[in-house]
Amino acid sequence: MSLTDTLKNTLSALTEGGLNRYRLDIPSCTASLDVEEFNGREFMSELYYYEVIFTSSDQNISSAQLLTRPATLTMGTGPLMGLTGQKVVHGVVTHFKRISGSRDQATYQIIIEPFLSLLRKQFRTHRFFVQ
Repeated sequence: MSLTDTLKNTLSALTEGGLNRYRLDIPSCTASLDVEEFNGREFMSELYYYEVIFTSSDQNISSAQLLTRPATLTMGTGPLMGLTGQKVVHGVVTHFKRISGSRDQATYQIIIEPFLSLLRKQFRTHRFFVQ
């Protein structure tokens, strides 16, 4: 084994998970997702809200694969090759939109909110009958 092969194997092992310190995992989606940008909002006594823009080589991700499905956004801290800490956000996808596409990849936007936020989408009517 030459020095070039050794270096190539070492580099591929280091970058196996990618060089991105942010990871988006949606178990119901089989496409590989690469986080490009995100904005989050967290306050006391309010539900959190994360808007995530990501790219994928899959040009036609279906909204059925993502909407109301569990999602995890992981944010690594520290040096890129040795991330020391992580912040993990668990929630459900409440919004999905395809922003743009090119020949080799498409850009999408999702919003991750806690499971409780789905209660806002519930519609109930109350009927009271007076006799």
